[in-house]
Amino acid sequence: MAKTGDKSSNKPAAPQEVKFGPQPEFTLSPDFGRPSANIPEFVVFMLEAIQYFGINPTAGVYPKKEELVAYFTSRRLSNGSLISPHHAEALATFCRPVSAMKGGLKG
Repeated sequence: MAKTGDKSSNKPAAPQEVKFGPQPEFTLSPDFGRPSANIPEFVVFMLEAIQYFGINPTAGVYPKKEELVAYFTSRRLSNGSLISPHHAEALATFCRPVSAMKGGLKG
């Protein structure tokens, strides 16, 4: 959760940059994002996130959606651009259990 600024100032503190582990060395290659076996690169990113966070549906192990969004927005696509926040939200949603996709107030 981002901290708000000093009470004497109305400006909120700048959001802290989230750093994740190093990307594999092949990310610098022009072939990055061109996975073998014709797997789309967004699927590759989802599989990497499942491994990175240890997502396990059987054990009920899922990170928070915000953590997944931060992870995905830190990744680069094969064209060198970062994953957009819109795409990161979608990827994060699809890494979560169906019960967590319904939205709305819980309780």
